[in-house]
Amino acid sequence: MGFALVQMLADDLPHLDELDVDPSHGRRGLGTALVRAVCKWAAVSGYIMLTLTTFRDVPWNFPFYTRLGFVEIPREALRPELSNVASEEARRGLDPNTRVAMEYRCETSVIRKRLFFAASPRLRNNPTPSSDYATRRFSVSGKE
Repeated sequence: MGFALVQMLADDLPHLDELDVDPSHGRRGLGTALVRAVCKWAAVSGYIMLTLTTFRDVPWNFPFYTRLGFVEIPREALRPELSNVASEEARRGLDPNTRVAMEYRCETSVIRKRLFFAASPRLRNNPTPSSDYATRRFSVSGKE
């Protein structure tokens, strides 16, 4: 029915690379649930932020992510890894003036809790920020 794909741009920079929900299952909150799951994963994993790029003027893109707590990152403030994403999008033909980079700041209370668990190896059951995973995929499926 849908999935979210997170790519690690750097050891400390998860990036929501793709979000997709089958149109026949649209308008049911699946996209929102996926983005919230990714944001929670990022916070629990100890990351400070989660980034993405999207279309600025498409109603179901920029405004959607804004409602979920993402904010625009000014071009001059982009980290090199995220700037590389924007450059690659432009190389593929996407007009940089129609695109926007955004960030979600993870909840510090969740990060502190995660750091406590990371300090106790027998309590650790989730990949840590230093894990070897380059991507993480979230999905929703089944009948409603």
